[in-house]
This record gives sequence, structure tokens and C-alpha cells, in this order.
Amino acid sequence: MRNIKHIQLKDMEEIGENDEEFEIDGDDIIPRKKSEFQSTQNKSTFKRLFDYLTETNFRKSLLIIAFCSLFIILTITATLTTKVQIIYSNIKLPGNVIPIHYFTHVDIRMEPKFNFNGTIVSTLNITSDKNDFIVIHADETTLSLNSIHLVSVPKYNSSKPVNSTDFDLDGSITPTNKIYNAENSYYILFFKDLKKFLDKNGSIFNLYISYNGSLVDAEGTSTLRGLYLSSYKNPNNRSESKYLAVTQFEPVDARLSFPCFDEPSLKANWTIWITHPNDYKALSNMPDYLIQENKQTHKTTTRFDTTPKMSSYLVCIVVHQFSSKSGFIERHGSTGGGVEASVPLRIWAADHLMDTVDFSLDMAKKSFVFFEDYFDILYPLPKMDLVAIPDFAAGAMENFGLMTFRESDLLYSSKTSDQENKQRVAEVVSHEIAHQWFGDLVTMKWWNDLWLNEGFATFMSYKCMQKVLIQEFNSEEIFQYSSKQPGLDIDASPFTHTISNNYTDPLDIMASFDSVTYDKGSSILLMLESMVDRVRDNAFRDGIRKYLKKYAYSNAETNDLWEMLYDSINRDPNMVIPDIMNQWTTYPGFPQIKIDTIGTTGNYRITQSKFTQPNTTRPSDFNTNSLWWIPIKVIDNCNNTDDLYISNKSVQYKGWSDQGCGVATKDSYIFANSDATGFYRTLYDTSIFDKIVNKLNEAASDHFTTLQRISFADDLYAFSKIGAIPTSVALKTFNYTTVSSEPNFVVWKDILSFLSFVHNRLETADAPCYIQYIKKAQYIFNHGLLPLIQLDIDPLNNNLTYNELELRKSAFSKVNSLSITFLRSHLYKIYLDNINTPENIDPSIRGPLFSSIIQNGDIEEYEWVVDRFENTNAINERIDALKAISNPKNPQLIRNTLKMLLDGKIKNQDFYMVFLEMSYSPFARELAWNFLLDNFNFISENSTPGDIGKYVTYFASSMDSQAKIDQIKQFFTDAHPIPASSLANAISSIQYNMNWLKNQAPELCNFLNK
Repeated sequence: MRNIKHIQLKDMEEIGENDEEFEIDGDDIIPRKKSEFQSTQNKSTFKRLFDYLTETNFRKSLLIIAFCSLFIILTITATLTTKVQIIYSNIKLPGNVIPIHYFTHVDIRMEPKFNFNGTIVSTLNITSDKNDFIVIHADETTLSLNSIHLVSVPKYNSSKPVNSTDFDLDGSITPTNKIYNAENSYYILFFKDLKKFLDKNGSIFNLYISYNGSLVDAEGTSTLRGLYLSSYKNPNNRSESKYLAVTQFEPVDARLSFPCFDEPSLKANWTIWITHPNDYKALSNMPDYLIQENKQTHKTTTRFDTTPKMSSYLVCIVVHQFSSKSGFIERHGSTGGGVEASVPLRIWAADHLMDTVDFSLDMAKKSFVFFEDYFDILYPLPKMDLVAIPDFAAGAMENFGLMTFRESDLLYSSKTSDQENKQRVAEVVSHEIAHQWFGDLVTMKWWNDLWLNEGFATFMSYKCMQKVLIQEFNSEEIFQYSSKQPGLDIDASPFTHTISNNYTDPLDIMASFDSVTYDKGSSILLMLESMVDRVRDNAFRDGIRKYLKKYAYSNAETNDLWEMLYDSINRDPNMVIPDIMNQWTTYPGFPQIKIDTIGTTGNYRITQSKFTQPNTTRPSDFNTNSLWWIPIKVIDNCNNTDDLYISNKSVQYKGWSDQGCGVATKDSYIFANSDATGFYRTLYDTSIFDKIVNKLNEAASDHFTTLQRISFADDLYAFSKIGAIPTSVALKTFNYTTVSSEPNFVVWKDILSFLSFVHNRLETADAPCYIQYIKKAQYIFNHGLLPLIQLDIDPLNNNLTYNELELRKSAFSKVNSLSITFLRSHLYKIYLDNINTPENIDPSIRGPLFSSIIQNGDIEEYEWVVDRFENTNAINERIDALKAISNPKNPQLIRNTLKMLLDGKIKNQDFYMVFLEMSYSPFARELAWNFLLDNFNFISENSTPGDIGKYVTYFASSMDSQAKIDQIKQFFTDAHPIPASSLANAISSIQYNMNWLKNQAPELCNFLNK
């Protein structure tokens, strides 16, 4: 795979000494190597020439003069070239050239050539004549620019954009020189007397460029970026592959497919024509208006309507042989009558997957209705397509009018998918549809505000699901563990980054598509909504509407959003939104609050500080003295509630005088973040903590809401990890589940995560109290969780709720790590009963079953699951199988799975699953880590730089020795690069694990050994 990491700044060159030349012959792009002088005869000829030139002193003098002259000429040329090179070198484009409209015609050749050529005509407004050059993005490693012309447009008509049939090269000028800046992936096109040309012809011009490229890299591998090749097996003939060409441009990869001005603020209209084989179909952002088939050339040209103004990264092309199922986005009249208007809506997938599109089609319909109502803006395009792509690096992509998805994030089958798969599809579909407003209609000005797209779409997707799927699951609870908690976890790292950042480098931009951007971003929006809606009902929604309407078809920055929301509360001086929220977006990390009882009952001190991991290396700008403006919703033991706002280091708070529910008692306490909307953690003094635990032991669900118990459990887990609360105390606290039922699966996810964390630390350290710990964890599991689950169910006909199904799945997922032998035997019996009918296995426990039989079996079980991976047509079953074959105990079987990466049997997009699963396994961890180092070049060529960094952090999270830190520092240098943030986080994780073992394991062992 071609990777950004290999691009380096270099001087202008046509073809390097060891590069390939490309011979363009009709439709072919043929790489051929330069010939070399290798024969003895040629070498003898050179020797005879050299002997002749050095035969006399006169000839020697002439030769020396010639060499000196050549040296002087080369020096002058290099100096002039360098001066030209540094005329413009900023990472951002100059800003004097504004694209108005693109006409792009791409001719895509599928098998066996898998390449393309194209013509793009960019209508430009050149607003300044100070430069004699135009800077345009294009990737030299993927595109060959052929013909380039700049043509005046004296009578530009925006209603009739140029196309390939009426483009006139008369009066055009061509570049006198072009320089490629590899570091920034753009060309500098120099035009002689450009200023005179502008003075004569005005400011509107057409830039004509023809180019060609390939759908695969030099090794024939799909890159999953730009315009690339995807493939899938024909289920009726596994030896036959079927293909499609698809684009993925976010953040900076439109330039891999055609020359363009590839920055989000440079919005323009796009008119796209696609030529493709007759047996393929084409999709783009807009509806097609003309399809011309040529039977002689076996090619079809599909022409599409012109798009509204949009950023280059939202352009999309798909050339495919899929089928579709259609529906409509229905809009009802204002009087509540029949359908007033409708927009075509289609789901596309491979033929054999068409029985899995119904749920996503229904979810898309309902999501559009929800968002049109919430935003008070109709979806602005005349159609919408959602396409399931077999090879896709991300989860999904919000291209305007044509959204692309990883198959598992769009397709759902009630027969082969479980409840969590369904929730995931619902979340991703609604997330991408939310982007049609937040991201597509209104786009951030630059990638430093990426969170405006991703944080908002994440937040809105859960709001949509809570409205649309309220009968199926509680999205408010799911948001806590799937978004807020991951945001808190990643932001606790000393090497976290701010939500709004100053990133300009493409590597940093790609690395910022992380949990800070998505999960912290969405979580602070939840907190902000709670704040402003306390001032005025629906103030948050109204502010969002104003923001979207003001900046429609344009770009905005974070502060633009804050101003609109501030206006929605009439610029209340007690809640200055821009000042408050800029702290949350420009400070790295998040606060914790400590609540202490002072004096008599009902008086408390609330102190804020930065939540930090102790004893870890930190960057020089890591500020532990940051202060936030924090909204705190409190409730007491009598259910009195209060809204507090603190911005100082410490404040005194006086609660209610009747905290004893009429009489003040020693049992009075307050509970903070009671609605779980605040993005902070709460640490209680011993007095308050013990009172809360007592109530949990009495009747947890009677005294605390589900959100309160989720918040408390997650904070307890987090504070125990950093040593603010002893691990033994957390273990004793979670024992409440054995005497007072804990019915919620999210709380249990926190408890099981805590148990797994401690288990992994003690296991890797070979701690003396490991067995005692396992017994204690088993006791909580057996007496707290097991009574809540039903072992055997009919997967197609059961009345279990989403919560009950998730409790059941969570229990089965721990059969191996906690050595729950009778559940292990139960899973093995299900396997034996269904060894010839795997389709009958309950999808909600299929993943744990596959993993269990592989971990506790041998070659027979392993090969059975490998067969399911290779031959099933069920997407989610294939994922379950891939995770399972990453978890054997037998070293040879582990090596076999790793070899499947090298053999191409596991798709590039799924490498992360293998490394993540193996990083968890004590049997596979070291083998997989060494495999990653030994095959670094192969893996880096088939992964993005950000992915490689993630793989390293997966393994580092389970390491706990200085030797591993030294190994990582030594290996990951310029020769084996990963993002600097990934390297820093990996080292920090190992230091953290070492500190935990040193400072907390002894205390825990003392407790367990008593």
C-alpha cells in the first residue's frame, strides 16, 4: 500500500535515476524499467574512450576544463531550482486562487488493467496577480499529469459550466515550468507573463489538466485511499473475484485521484462524468441524467447533475456491479396530511447480501425525518445512496448524497447478527446522515476543527437513536460506555491533544480522527446541551438551527458555533458560552472534582484539579493547574437537586438543612454529576463514599438511577487505576452486586473491565496473589452476574430485552479469562451440537463460543473456525471467526493466523482486529509483537501510519518492563516511523503499568492474602 510516510521533500525532477518510466499507449499505463549498460562490450567502449581522452596532457586539460564548466553549470542550475522551489512552500494553498466549478471526466478501466485516466477542468477565480504561479494539489506518486492549459473565460456563465465538449484551447497558455512539492503534495505551475495574461483577460479562467493513474499500487495492492480497487468473492464460485472502484477522500486524498484544490474551505460545484465498462454501473454524489452506452468500445459514459457547493473531500465515485433496494425520504404536509414530497433513497450491496439491507433502509428513512425536523432544514440534495463496500478503511464516509460504509456497519441480518451489531448499524447510519448537515452543508474551515464534524455527528446519532429506537434500547445509557467513557479514558493520557488543535500536517490530521475528536467532542456537547437548556428550553436546538442556516454551503469555526449558542440564551452574562467552552476545546485533558465533608452535616468543599496519571512522563506543556468552568448537577440522599457552576480551584457548598429527609442525620450525603452529562470525574471523601456504598448494598437500583450507577462505577474503576482509590476498596465495593442486584449491562461492563484490568496486570507480573484474585473475581461473577442471565434461548424467538441480551453476552465473554468452567463446557456442547449446522448458533454468543473452543481446543476446532471465516457469507460471523482465530493457545496456530496476514487471506482493513485480539492474549501477545517488528515494512505498506501507531499502543497497554520501553525506543526511529503521539502514548502506558505493579499490587495482595 502506498503510504504518506514515504513522501519526502525533494528537488524537482522529471524521472529519477532509479525511477520507473511510464509509457502511455492508448488506454494502457505500462511501467517499464530503464535499461542498464551491463555488457562487457559496453564497458570496453567506455574504457577505450577514457584512454583516448587522457592520452595527452592537452586532452587531459580539456577534460578538466569540461568537468569544471559542468560543475559550475550544475551549481547555478541547482541554486536557481532551489530559489524556485522555495518561492512557495506553505502547507496551505496561497489563497489567491478560488475554485468555482470543476468538470471532471474519469475513464475507469476494470479488469484486467485496473487503471484510469481523466480530464479535469477547474473554473477558477484568480483574485491576485502578485504570483506568476498557481498551486494545485495532486499526488505525484499516484497521478501522472499530462496536458496542462490555462484558458481565459471572458464570458463566464455560472448557469452553464464548461464541459469536455465545449472546452476551447485557443488562446490558452501552458506552464513554462512545474515543480512538485512532495512534502505538501502539490504542484507549483509557473506561467510566463501570468500577470499580463490576467490583466488582459480578467479574473475567471479554466485550468485544463489531463492525467492518468492506477486503482492499485505498484505491487497490485489496493490502497483503500483515493480512487481504489475493492474486491469480493462470488459466493457461488469462491475462486472468482468481483470488483468495484470506489473513492475515499477524507481528509486529504482527493488529490490522489485528480488535481484539485484539496482544502475544506475551498468549496466548489462539481460536474462529474464517469466512463466505465458496459457491464458496470456508476454512482456519484448527484443523480445521473444521461447514460450513453457504446457497444463497439464496450464502454458506457454516465453523466451526473452538478452538485451544490461542497468540499473536495466529499466527492464520491463508485463503479460497481451491485444491486439496490429503494425507498423514499418522506415529507408530510404541514397540516399532517399525506406525503407532500419524497426523495429517492437506495441501499446498495453485493447481490448475495441484499437480504441484509432492510434494517439500514428503514433506519435511514427515520433518521432523515428526525434530522429534517430537528435542524429545521430539508436535506438539500435530490437523492441519497448508501453503499456497502467490501474493502473500506474507516467505518463509513459521509460523502454528500453518496455515503459509503464498511459492510459490517451497514448490513444487518436478524439471523446472523446480534443486538450489538444492530445497534452499531443504527449508530453509524444515523451518524453519517447527521453529517449531511454537520460537515457537508456546513463544513469546518480547516481540519483543526474536525470535531465540529465528528463530535457533532456522534452526539446527534445517539439523540436520533433515542428518538427512533427508544423501544429497542436506551441510547443515553449506551452513549455512556460507547462514547463518553472512551473519551475520558483517552483524554486521561498525558499525551492527549486538545479538541480544537493546530494541526496542519496530513499525518497529524489523520491521527486526529480519534476518540478525543469523536468521543470527547460528543461528550462536551452533551454537557453543553444540559447547561443551555437549563437557561431556556430547546436553547441548544435553536442555536444549532441558527448556526446551520447562517453558514449553509460555507465554512465555520468552533467559535462561530459558540456565538450562535450564546445568542440562543440571549447572551446571558452568567453563562458566557464562548469563554466557557473554549476552555474545554483548547485545554488538553479534563477535570476531576473532590468533594469533602466539612464541619456539620450539609457543608461540603468542592475542589477541582486535572485528572492525571501519576508517575508518568509528560510533555513539557502538560499543565496540571488548568481550571475549567464546570457545571455540576448534585442530588442528595433525599432527592433534592441543585445546579452548581464552579470555575475556581475550590468552593464551599452548603446543601439542604433536611438531608435526613426531615431530620439531619449522619447518613446525609450528596452525589455529583447526577445526570451523568458532565465530562469530569468525581472523587468523594471516605465519609461520603462509604455512605454511597452502604446504599448500593441496601438496594442499588432503589437509591440511584442507572446513569448514576454507571457514572459511579466508571469513576471508581478510573480512580483505582491511578491509585486515588485502593484497588482493594474498588474490589470490595463491586461486591455490592452479590448482595444487592445490579441489573444494568453498562454497569456490568465497567465492573468486568475493572476485573479484566486487574487480572491482566497480575497475570503478566506473575503476582503471588493471582489465584486468590481469580477466586474473588469468580465470586462476584458467579453471585452477581450469573443469576441475571438465561443460558439457553431461541435466538430467533426470544423475549429478552437488549439489556438482558447484553448481560448474557458479557457473561459468556469472560468464560476463559475468569476460568468459568461450567460455562466453558456449555459453549463446547453448543459447538458439538451444531458442528454441521453452524448457522443455528445463537449470534449473540457466537463470538465467545468461537473464542472459547479455540482457546480450549486444538487443531480441529481451529480449522473449523478458519473454515467459517473463509466460507461464510455472514459478515458478522466472519468477524467473530477472525477474532477467535487470533486467540489460540497453540503457538503454531498463532503463527498460522499471522501468516494469513502475509498471504493476503486477511484483508488490510482487518489487520487491526488480529493485533488487538492478540494483544489481549497472554499466549499470542509476545509472538504477535515480534511478528509486528519482524514484518514492519510489510505491515506499514498495508496500513496507514495512524494504524501502525495504534497497533503499537495495543501491545504496549499490556507491557510492564523497562526492557520493553528500551526496545520500543530503539526500534521506532526514522527507519521504522510511527506517529510521535503513538510512540509517546505507548511508552506512557508501559510506565503506567510498571507503576501500578509497584504501588498498587502489593496493597491488593495484602488484602487478598488476609
